[in-house]
Amino acid sequence: MSKKIRPGILIGGVSDVGKTRETNEDSFGYFEPPDDKTFEERGRLLLVCDGMGGAAAGDKASRIALEKISEEYFKATGLSEKEALVLAFHKANKKLYDLQQKDRSLKGMGTTCIAVVIKGNKATFVHVGDSRGYLIRNKKIFQITEDHSRVQEMVRRGWISKEEAEDHPDKHILDRVLGHSQKLNVDATKPDVPLDENYSIVLCSDGLTSYLKKEEIADVVSDNLPAKAAEMLVSMANDRGGNDNITVLIATIKKDAKQEIPLVKANIKEKVKTWIKKPFLRIAAAIFILIIILLILILKFDLTS
Repeated sequence: MSKKIRPGILIGGVSDVGKTRETNEDSFGYFEPPDDKTFEERGRLLLVCDGMGGAAAGDKASRIALEKISEEYFKATGLSEKEALVLAFHKANKKLYDLQQKDRSLKGMGTTCIAVVIKGNKATFVHVGDSRGYLIRNKKIFQITEDHSRVQEMVRRGWISKEEAEDHPDKHILDRVLGHSQKLNVDATKPDVPLDENYSIVLCSDGLTSYLKKEEIADVVSDNLPAKAAEMLVSMANDRGGNDNITVLIATIKKDAKQEIPLVKANIKEKVKTWIKKPFLRIAAAIFILIIILLILILKFDLTS
């Protein structure tokens, strides 16, 4: 995560464990190089990754992808933003795949990733999986990315409608993720997306889009600053179920804006709160406490008698 933000943009992001998961397997970040020369060449980088493969492996996969992509993107030379970002995705994929070959306990580890580079008055989107990228302008929202999922492929072929896809039981089955294969097909925007004052970019995991329609996202982002909008969107998703980790990262173009530190919040692990929310665990905890109290009373009675 960058320690500072150069003028011209406002950033806000939240990552939340949700209401039913014990760990947060999402990772996200906003990155700027410290030196001005690299910043002029490479711009700003935003990332959201949604890990899978079990609590430990999913968390590790998304974190590794985040770190590897941001590292490789900024050190690439002689390449366009799109070329450098696609190359960074491939290197992250190789690292995740190789780790699984060395450690079989990580078998199945993988992650989605949506990334955007903002440089000057344009944005370059690159993604794998079903974490999404949106552009909001004049209160209208445009989905820039297309999910790499079995259901989206059915929509593309005309077998089902977009409306049917929203509630399809297989909508979370993915065709592409980082780490599952040596070969990776990465999607990048063609051409780059033009940006202007007050345009907003939203990156998010499917924990958000499973509960909110894109028009709702547009309304919240258009009427609030990025930090507040991110908190509101995550809260709305939790209120409607929160059955998955929820991550949203928002960038709004503001030429005169100055934000020294990225205003982001990450609820990485909240085992205590999640534990309390499970009824059978609450009952077990109550019984355990009663047993302790009874033992103390029995011991006290024996000592006095």
